[in-house]
Amino acid sequence: MMKVFLVNLDKRPDRLAFVSKQLDELGIPFERFAAIDGSKLTMETQTLFDVPKFILEQKKKPSVGEVGCAMSHRAIWQKILDEQLDYALILEDDIQIDFALKKLLNSKDFYTHFDFLNISSSDPYNMDNEILNQLISKNILVRDQAVNEKDLWSRLETIKNWKIYCLRNFSSDLGIVGCECDPAPALTSGYIISSKAAEHFLKASEKMFCPIDKVWRYASGQLKQGFLASPLILQSLNDSNIAGRDNVLNLSTIQRIQRLFLKNKRLKRKADVKIMYKKSW
Repeated sequence: MMKVFLVNLDKRPDRLAFVSKQLDELGIPFERFAAIDGSKLTMETQTLFDVPKFILEQKKKPSVGEVGCAMSHRAIWQKILDEQLDYALILEDDIQIDFALKKLLNSKDFYTHFDFLNISSSDPYNMDNEILNQLISKNILVRDQAVNEKDLWSRLETIKNWKIYCLRNFSSDLGIVGCECDPAPALTSGYIISSKAAEHFLKASEKMFCPIDKVWRYASGQLKQGFLASPLILQSLNDSNIAGRDNVLNLSTIQRIQRLFLKNKRLKRKADVKIMYKKSW
């Protein structure tokens, strides 16, 4: 079984107890990683975020909680490289864990198809089980094969330029269907990451203009990214440690124009996707 890191603030032993109980019951060993406490940081001293560009991309300023969260995940990515781990699972401590997680972690032939696999969110993709089952039963698992099922395939995507390129069926009974895609869903509550992805995510986040859970959308390196059709990790929405995420700003006309140019930041990732799947975007 791959190594599991659990991100937990020192001031939240209640969360540690809640998640460790779930992992213990599943027989999944883990290493606690002491999260960097954003409340002890100041925006004036942080150097990780490019604040003006962050405002353009997110229409708000980064909060100290987002800085702490980003620093914590980046530290674990570096730890993966330092310890020469092929893969690792990173979990946050405000989660409910599905019993099928252990089966997933023991399925090396499945998860090694991905460099990054989000197991906590499928949003904004439309994971309609009826459509999925139709495609799987017909063994239409690659986008290019869906000649007569283009409408079915596109109904899984819902948003223009958000594409699913391949389905990997591990266990439809357990809801474990992997979807190779671009862009990959946000949310850092639970994800599997390869050492290759850790290296490229670190490079892509050296000077950030987006939250940490969007870094993979800008990382180059021909990384196979995806998500589970049915998440095995569910985040609690009632008790966040990151305040200030909803303080939306009104951008000036100049800022709105500048914001358009940030879209070019995805060109490297898009080029890699085109090479990997031999598809235009």
